[in-house]
Amino acid sequence: MVTFKNLTKAQQKVFEQICCNNDKGHYSRTLDSLEHKGFIESYEQNLGGRFPVTIKRYNVPYHIHYEWCQWCSENCNEEEI
Repeated sequence: MVTFKNLTKAQQKVFEQICCNNDKGHYSRTLDSLEHKGFIESYEQNLGGRFPVTIKRYNVPYHIHYEWCQWCSENCNEEEI
């Protein structure tokens, strides 16, 4: 079972954003720490075009996302959402 309580506030915010498909514009050290802890995974995406650019993208593994949704349903109040 994954424990989400040990994440810092910054890590929690970034993790929640990546769970919702927003992986752009986050601080690289926070992303690195989340990846090191196994909460997110990175992959490269080629943007193509005349001058092809490769960027690093992030997603949450399915089993982590599932546990996060379960944790939210047990720990979040409707007032917080």
